[in-house]
Amino acid sequence: MIFKFDLIGGINMPKEQFIPRGRPIVLCLPGAEKLVEKIGQLLPEWQLMVAEVEYFTDGEVKVCIPAGKKNTVRGSDIYIIQVQQYASPRSRQDVFMELCMAVATSAECGARYRTVVSPWFPYGCQDRRRRREPLSARLTADFLTAAGATNVFALDPHNDATQGFFDRRLCNFDGLFSSSLMISYLDREFKILTKKDDFRVATADLGGSKRVKHIHKRTGLKILTGYKDKDYESSQATGVQINGSVEDKTVIIWDDMARTGSTLKVTVAALARQGLKRLIFVAPHADFCGDCVKIFDDLYNGGHGVLGEAIFTDSFS
Repeated sequence: MIFKFDLIGGINMPKEQFIPRGRPIVLCLPGAEKLVEKIGQLLPEWQLMVAEVEYFTDGEVKVCIPAGKKNTVRGSDIYIIQVQQYASPRSRQDVFMELCMAVATSAECGARYRTVVSPWFPYGCQDRRRRREPLSARLTADFLTAAGATNVFALDPHNDATQGFFDRRLCNFDGLFSSSLMISYLDREFKILTKKDDFRVATADLGGSKRVKHIHKRTGLKILTGYKDKDYESSQATGVQINGSVEDKTVIIWDDMARTGSTLKVTVAALARQGLKRLIFVAPHADFCGDCVKIFDDLYNGGHGVLGEAIFTDSFS
């Protein structure tokens, strides 16, 4: 396909040839087996490969594409799939290096397009400076671009500004969002669209206000706003202030992830003091760390606690 671009004033730009897509290949990294299996069911004509990941005795890692003529990637359109794992023996740094090396291997083996599919964008929460520290989310974008990625897909990025960390001339970032699926499920199970006055949608801190505003526009549910006090040394929430009435209401806390559970714990305590009837927690990412699972279990209490349901995607395996 050939496009001709004209500047204002009639100045003609040279014709630009767009490189067509090649043979589609899915490259599976450790932890992505379930997602790749689903992709294979939806796209049976796509070739599936499993990357060979080897760790040396000193901790260095090597990522290889399987040998053989049928596994050539030259001129192909390769999709590199990585999913974060619970309680993985490999550190997050190891997992990210595996991803970078898989991208670099694909580029050096001649793949025409190298698309990273990582439901959780690595270091996505480190998107602003609070003290003398790097923008690690930006550094992640630099690493993936330098390795040779041409596209990156992530699910519900922590900050919409993540796309601005990429140079779109080299690598394009796309954030996919699960809100439509979540809203559909909540309406089917709890009738949130027909019994709107029984529900409130809330965020535990000001950082999530944009998220719940979007849910409000989609559903018409009234918003509760919260302000979180946080100890950034320990990454633990120490208190939450909620603005709005929740007496005899079911509150839907809509967050982007569950990590330590500390924010949820103090938020529920604040809501309970105001007469909360029931709680539903919604988040696309379940990055359970520390005592997070225990906190959810305590709030649920075998079905007798204040937590009625916790809803996540399978972005973590």
